[in-house]
Amino acid sequence: MDVKRSKSKQKLFGARNVSIAAGVSVVLVLYTVLSNMSQALPSVTRDNIWLDAAVRGDMLHEIRSVGVLEHKNVRWAASLVSGNVKEVFLEAGAEVNSDTVIMRLENPSLESALKQAEANWYGAQATFEAKRSELKLEALEQDSVIAEFRAAYEIQLIEAQSTEEIFEKGTVSRFEMQRAKINLVQSEKLLAIAEQRKKEIERNIATQLRAAEAVLEQAKIALDITLKDVESLNVRAGISGVIQNISIEPGQEVAVGENVALVAQPKPLRGRLRVPEVLAKDLSMGLDVNVDIHNGIVTGKVAQIEPSVTNGSVTLYVTFDEALPSNARADTSIEAKIILSNLGNVISIARPASATNNTTGKLFVLDPDTGIVNRREVYYGAISSDRVQILRGLEVGEQVIVSDLTQWSEYEALQLN
Repeated sequence: MDVKRSKSKQKLFGARNVSIAAGVSVVLVLYTVLSNMSQALPSVTRDNIWLDAAVRGDMLHEIRSVGVLEHKNVRWAASLVSGNVKEVFLEAGAEVNSDTVIMRLENPSLESALKQAEANWYGAQATFEAKRSELKLEALEQDSVIAEFRAAYEIQLIEAQSTEEIFEKGTVSRFEMQRAKINLVQSEKLLAIAEQRKKEIERNIATQLRAAEAVLEQAKIALDITLKDVESLNVRAGISGVIQNISIEPGQEVAVGENVALVAQPKPLRGRLRVPEVLAKDLSMGLDVNVDIHNGIVTGKVAQIEPSVTNGSVTLYVTFDEALPSNARADTSIEAKIILSNLGNVISIARPASATNNTTGKLFVLDPDTGIVNRREVYYGAISSDRVQILRGLEVGEQVIVSDLTQWSEYEALQLN
C-alpha cells in the first residue's frame, strides 16, 4: 500500500538538496580556479631557493670583509739620479738599515761633473785668496799714507807752536808765524782726508770680499750638489727593515725617481680589507673591527679609508689594538667583521643580494596555505653582510625567498613545490 508524503517534507528535502548542490558547486569552482592558477603560475622547487623567516630581535649591524695582513711601514727605495745599474749587492729577504747600500749605479756624466765642480771650487778658492791679499795690500798702502800724513801733521804742529813762541819774542816775523799755522791746518786736513779714504777703502774691501765669498760659496754649493749626486749612485734602503722586492737588474738603465727596491719594517702589521661599494656607505674612521687571522681573533679599528672605488669595492686599513701572535706574517689572508652598531628589537631577514640600505625592494612572500609566493614591496633599513633590517612590508614569521630570482622578475607570483 503506498503512503503519500506530505508536501511540507517534500519542500524541506528539496531545499536541503539545493543547498548541498550549491555548496559542492562552489567547492568545485574554487578547486578548479586554484588548480588552474597553480597550473598557470611558474613553479620553483624548495631545493633551488633559499627561504628565510622574518624574526624580531637584536641585529648586529656589521660588514663582513676579507683581506690580508700587510706591513704598515713600507718604503720604496728610489734612485735619486739616473744611471745604469752596475751592481746589486742584496736580494729579497735581506735585512737592512736606513744606510744600507742595496745597489750601485754608474753615470760617467756625473763623474765628469764632479771633476769640473772640484776644479771650479779650487779655482774659486784661489781667486778669493788673491782678492783678499790684493785688498789687504791696498789697506796697508793706505795705512802707510796715513802714517806719512800724521807724521807731517805732528811736525807742522811742533813747528807752528815753536814759531808762535819765537814770534812772541820778536825773533820771527808775523808772516812766518801765519805760514806755520797754515801749514799745520793743511797737514791736519790731509790727515783727515787720508783717514776718511781709509774708511772708504775698508767699506770697499768688505764689499769686494762679500762678492768674492759669494762666488766661493756658489762654487762650494755646486760641488756639494755634485758630490751628493755622485753619492746617490749608491742606492740606500732609506728605512730599517727587510727587502721585499728588487725590481732592477744589473745593466738596466734607471731614471731619476724610479723605484728599485721595496723595503718593509716587519712590525707592526695592519689589515687591508676590501668592502663592496654598496656596503661602504656606512664606513667611518674609528669603527671597531674583529679580525680572524686564522690563529685567533684580534680587535682593531678602522684607521684609513681610501676615497676612491676600485672594481666595485672600497679599500680600508685596520690597525690593531693588541699585539698579534708572533707567527703572524704579511700577506696572510684574514676575515673581518666591521661593527657598525647593534640594533635592538628590529625585524630582520637574511640579506637578499639586491638589498641596499634605506631603499624599497620587492620580495616573494610565501602563503603557507596555498604554497604560492607573492611579490610584495618591502622597505629596507640598515644592511649588514648577512642580514637586513625590515622597516615595513613583512611581519614576524613570514617566510620570504632571499635567493636570486632575477629570472622570475616579470612574475608577481610563483608556485612553490
